[in-house]
Amino acid sequence: SPQIHPSSMDPDLVFVKGGKFVLGQDHAEWDKLPQFMRPPDSEKRQEELADFFIGRFLVTFEQYDAFCEETSTTKPSDEKWGRGSMPVMNITWLEAARFCNWKSRKAGLKEAFSEDGKLIVLDKDGKKQFYDLGRRIDASLLAKVEGYRFPLDSEWEYAAKGGIKTRNYKFIGGDVAAEVGWFKDNTRYATKPIGEKKPNELGLYDMAGNVYEYCLDGTLQVRNVRGGGWSSQMQSMRASYKNGSRVDEKHTYVGFRIARSNVGASPLDANSTTATSNSSNGQAAAPVEIA
Repeated sequence: SPQIHPSSMDPDLVFVKGGKFVLGQDHAEWDKLPQFMRPPDSEKRQEELADFFIGRFLVTFEQYDAFCEETSTTKPSDEKWGRGSMPVMNITWLEAARFCNWKSRKAGLKEAFSEDGKLIVLDKDGKKQFYDLGRRIDASLLAKVEGYRFPLDSEWEYAAKGGIKTRNYKFIGGDVAAEVGWFKDNTRYATKPIGEKKPNELGLYDMAGNVYEYCLDGTLQVRNVRGGGWSSQMQSMRASYKNGSRVDEKHTYVGFRIARSNVGASPLDANSTTATSNSSNGQAAAPVEIA
């Protein structure tokens, strides 16, 4: 069976086999619209990505609260909607980046972010180079980033579309929005516990709706957020739909999931993923291979 390097043994991650894909809206139904009626995400371009890992679930309050307790960080408000398995919200992009660094330290990995939110890239001698995320990030740089991070905007969309297993659904994970995610029509205006809707082709939950998800890239002041949230319209459940959030803002409809480059890990079989567990404290554990 495929071997996984110990540094990649995280039961909350799913392996995503890289490949080429069309970034932007490519579903035939949307392509029928006149150009002036198409949303901004209808612009298409070819992208090619290396293998990577992405969180099977959104980061929860339980996980984020453990980080807060260990680092003496103020816990974010849950708006009295509940904590535990609810997706964490009311945190800025930089606060979420600090969670990623904490998780990296616990796993014995080099941190992905500087204190002020720059991406830490290791050169051939292992020395740190700092990249401002206010510009487009070359995907090849991520091969030099060891720790936990957010997915690149293109990685997020590729994973949302199902990667090499894509079935070209209208929405993320299916053709019926209410079956795959929480949005304005079915939430009663609040977040929901993770993992209650159908996963997509890669076994990823809540990629559609519940909370938008921070991405690695964007502009100097605004980071891309993906997937739609509990208060979003149905159109936000498309894999190509994107929005933005200022790096210093926090919202009840924005959270995140973690990602990792395939650094120091043996390549996995394209049909294999790491199985989830009930672990939520950031500790790594041996994965179970699924055929």
